[in-house]
Amino acid sequence: MKLGSEFFAALYDLHQRLIAGDPTLLAKIANLTYAPLIAGVRAEFLEHAFPRVDDHMIMEGAADALLEYGRMPAQARAHTGAGVFGFLLLRANSRVLNQMRKIRTRESAEGRYVLGLGPKKRDPDNVVEHRPVRGEHRIKSEESGLEAASQADAGDAQESAVRQQEVLSAVSDDRDRRILEMILGGVRETAAFADVLGIKGLPIEEQRRIVKQHKDRIKTAAKRNQDKKRSGPMRRGRPRRGQGGTRG
Repeated sequence: MKLGSEFFAALYDLHQRLIAGDPTLLAKIANLTYAPLIAGVRAEFLEHAFPRVDDHMIMEGAADALLEYGRMPAQARAHTGAGVFGFLLLRANSRVLNQMRKIRTRESAEGRYVLGLGPKKRDPDNVVEHRPVRGEHRIKSEESGLEAASQADAGDAQESAVRQQEVLSAVSDDRDRRILEMILGGVRETAAFADVLGIKGLPIEEQRRIVKQHKDRIKTAAKRNQDKKRSGPMRRGRPRRGQGGTRG
């Protein structure tokens, strides 16, 4: 979606008047920029091949960016309409990216527990912070953050893949294996598990109870298998009296 000079001129005029003290202009800025922001964020994440971004997350990111801008419009420190829009796009991208990271962390925690990998270490170099932004000057650095995030966790993913194959190979029941695959894949919807279990005709609360019961059982069994593999073979116990060792 290409934006012309008229768009940027109108935006900068509204921005200047908003800073001058007319709070009613924020609504006009939102009406002007909301749709272009959504289009810009969508294009940004599609370019970097993020599969988990949906329109709801993008719309929330755009709305949050406008709210943040509205609380302190002078923080944009822009001298052109393009600078104002760049600030808004930067903030919207950051919001969506951080939301994705929260979802990925929440979903991967369950799979990591099953795989016996333990909690994931936080990478201080791979976090988008909501720092004050000076116009368009940090847009490139934010884009670099998106690229880095799309390439992150390669070694960790490889370790997870190896463990995943080990865990799945230990499950003999086809239905349990399918449920475990879904857990490791980050599936959270009750309906998906209910379909595998053949209980979609039951009331939703009953579905949730049964799904949780099966998931807990399968995760516990898988975790136990991983713990056994990591601890090695069980020791056979203490030798009988007179067979090895000395009595003191």
